[in-house]
Amino acid sequence: MKIFPSPESDSLQVCTVTNHRNLTLHVMMERSEMKDLGVRAVDLQDFWMVRCWRGTLKQPFGIKLFWNIHHAHPRFLNKTVLVVNNDVTAAFHLLNRLMNNEGLLDILRKTRYYRKPYMQRNELSREISKAIINEDIRRKIQFLMRKNRPDPYPGQMTT
Repeated sequence: MKIFPSPESDSLQVCTVTNHRNLTLHVMMERSEMKDLGVRAVDLQDFWMVRCWRGTLKQPFGIKLFWNIHHAHPRFLNKTVLVVNNDVTAAFHLLNRLMNNEGLLDILRKTRYYRKPYMQRNELSREISKAIINEDIRRKIQFLMRKNRPDPYPGQMTT
């Protein structure tokens, strides 16, 4: 885990914490806490920008959609998570959960390596069929969980 301080303030600093997945987190801490963590207060101009992923986002089916498509998912890039009591790991868990809820982890997982277009099509059809099956199962479960439904088999004696 790397912590890069920003040179904006004397006492209170906003640090960019980067973990092994290159997820970044802004942390407000004082210089004394930074010294306890072993952070040097140096002027690092290169690290003031937030980076959440350094890879390139592959476009679906090998079709060029538009230039610079890796900026097509701007929802996560502006997230700021406050760290309570210097518990950075809990903040990273929250950050990972937010990324998972927005679907960014799935995008990163699917676009990490190059896949041939037929593999992408197969994956897409698998996802569509899985979504249809899950919708049917969810509807059946909702029907079974209702309390005051009419008896589907009237007159049947069951124990």
